[in-house]
Amino acid sequence: MSTSLFDDDISGLEVAPGRYYGPGSGRDLPIAFRLFGDRVDRFTFCDVNYHKHRTSACGGVPAEWTLISRVTGRDDRQPEKRTWYTADPIQPFSAIEIWRRRDGSEVMVELRRDLAQDVLEQQFAPKSISAFLHINDGGSEGGSNLVFLGSDDGHAGHRDSGERLLPMLATRLCHGAVVVTDGRMADPEFRIGRPFERAGKRWEFIGHIRNSR
Repeated sequence: MSTSLFDDDISGLEVAPGRYYGPGSGRDLPIAFRLFGDRVDRFTFCDVNYHKHRTSACGGVPAEWTLISRVTGRDDRQPEKRTWYTADPIQPFSAIEIWRRRDGSEVMVELRRDLAQDVLEQQFAPKSISAFLHINDGGSEGGSNLVFLGSDDGHAGHRDSGERLLPMLATRLCHGAVVVTDGRMADPEFRIGRPFERAGKRWEFIGHIRNSR
């Protein structure tokens, strides 16, 4: 892509048809909707700290959007899960909301409590993700230690033993997908700003976006 993005000038951002995925998304919803709210119709946010009765995209979506419906429920198809960064087992559940944009088009937003790597593997078909955002995460206490943009070949530069998920992610990115990273949980090449090849794909830098929530 030849687009050049800086700060809040995202008018030239082009996104291929597909879905959005934001692992470890926490409070990153406003950034995701600022970048992709007019460009993607189905969003999946995943965070183990989401709580069924207190989780909603309200406050993160654009102010002119209208909430049409909301459904919540446990995913009883899956057992409780354990991970090193949570004290108690996790029972997956989702809150699914339908929002209507000002132009009348609708957007599906899923906020899921689950292990982010499981959601990537189980919910996204090959070449289905057109927008991916992984920021404000880490490998220390409070972080997921999931290096979504890291590979064994890339030597991600982390001293921890974080799981490197770039090969899995790459197969699920469509051609021309937009990836947003702050460089923390990524191979060093994602921080340099030059084109490179990794996990069977060519990666090109298209600009800087302000990380504000």
